[in-house]
Amino acid sequence: MLVSRMRATLIVGSVAVAASLLVAPMAGASSAVAVPPTGAAVAVSATPAVSSPLAALPIGAAPTVVPYGIGSTVYYAGHVFSLGQAFTPYGAVPEEFNRLVAGGGIVWTQFTVHGHSGCVPMLGRFSLRYTWRKVSGPDLGACGDRFDVTTTNIAAIPGCVAAYPFPPVLPIPYSYPPTYPQLGLCENTVTAAGARFVVREIDVNTGAQLGTFLWWPDLTSRPQRLPLAYQAVGRLGVGWLGDRLDKFCWQVAPADNPAALRTARLCSMTTPLLSADGDTAILVQSGRVRAVNAITGATVSVAQLPGITTSTWLPGVRDEVPATWENAGFYLVNVAYNGTLGLVRCSITTGRCTTAVHSSTRPGVTSIVTERGAPDAVALN
Repeated sequence: MLVSRMRATLIVGSVAVAASLLVAPMAGASSAVAVPPTGAAVAVSATPAVSSPLAALPIGAAPTVVPYGIGSTVYYAGHVFSLGQAFTPYGAVPEEFNRLVAGGGIVWTQFTVHGHSGCVPMLGRFSLRYTWRKVSGPDLGACGDRFDVTTTNIAAIPGCVAAYPFPPVLPIPYSYPPTYPQLGLCENTVTAAGARFVVREIDVNTGAQLGTFLWWPDLTSRPQRLPLAYQAVGRLGVGWLGDRLDKFCWQVAPADNPAALRTARLCSMTTPLLSADGDTAILVQSGRVRAVNAITGATVSVAQLPGITTSTWLPGVRDEVPATWENAGFYLVNVAYNGTLGLVRCSITTGRCTTAVHSSTRPGVTSIVTERGAPDAVALN
């Protein structure tokens, strides 16, 4: 059922916080929660259970340059941040983040408050220096809505699309100027491509997509119309756009030249994950994760993972979903094997993979959350 957005007032309760290591204020925010680092970030379990497919993989170091979350705990830059108090004023159950993106030393977070009238996606941010603070969250929306962050460290929320620079430039965010005004009711989606956002304007009454636009977030820029099937497939570098040819295949172009589509067809069970230079794409084909040359389409390596057949792939239950780039040579994959969760690091050149983080599903933990959020595998029906 389509949930229309409406401007609503969200009453924020005060949070009593004990003295902590992080007390610096963050401008332009309305509530704060102390998040003292509690030690080095390590894999949740040193050795996966013998029955887990992860047991066949070597154990590697936990990521430090990209954040990941398990329930209400965030791991970043070698520290552990316990953020359970962030959920308290809003009654969010379960207490689980559903997306984390780092930029400029700031970690942007999202969790969802479920209510009788819909969902409220809550955007917040913190760093090694600043306490966690709510940035936005007064709009009702769809439960699967996600924010995104440009390479210039501007975060945007979906719906009527508001963009929040850090450090704040104005007391209010940048507002997206819609091509199809919806009388204050918005269902638009937003994804980042380099320093720009791809905004899909949605009809709130029918759910139909009205248009796709490329927006440079500031006070004066007008959105640039894109072909309807375009979407963001790479946040890093200049940003990368994908022209979706059918359910499983894309052609890509740089966000600073959307018409310059490459000839290679990149076909995947999940949205392609483009590298910063656009030379490599991480795809999932027939249940196998692989790195391919994004210019020619040739396979560079196949990830040395257990692999899942198309018939047994079930998003969030049994899947292998490319999550984010750790650096130019390695990418991370979210894996789920019937209750066993893993964040796996794989090499582009060799395909060798190691288990960086290991956990399991339980109340309040449905996935290991990274930049890509919950698994976004294409439905296989």
